[in-house]
Amino acid sequence: MASLKMHPYGPDAEGQRERREEIISQNYEEVLLNVPVEAFYNILTSGPPVPTSETGGKGGEEGRGKEVEEVDRLREATKEVDKLMEKEREKLTEKEKEMEVDGKGEK
Repeated sequence: MASLKMHPYGPDAEGQRERREEIISQNYEEVLLNVPVEAFYNILTSGPPVPTSETGGKGGEEGRGKEVEEVDRLREATKEVDKLMEKEREKLTEKEKEMEVDGKGEK
């Protein structure tokens, strides 16, 4: 995480520095829409948007098909990761057995 070091400014900058006071910098922006156009007003007041799968947009059956494909790819990747983890566990077990044998021979 990056940090931002701010230096005191203003008429009492030296006093702030000596007292090691926290420096606060704030920015306030406001957008005023005095008379919004009718269509924009309707969008703002119509409530939350409806998910795309129900609107027939970029969802529907085509989206579901792609979702199923992605789930299948994730399942296959998970199986592959599980196989790799099992191989690594076997290697670790073998190494531990070798270390036990080496340790008993040294005593």
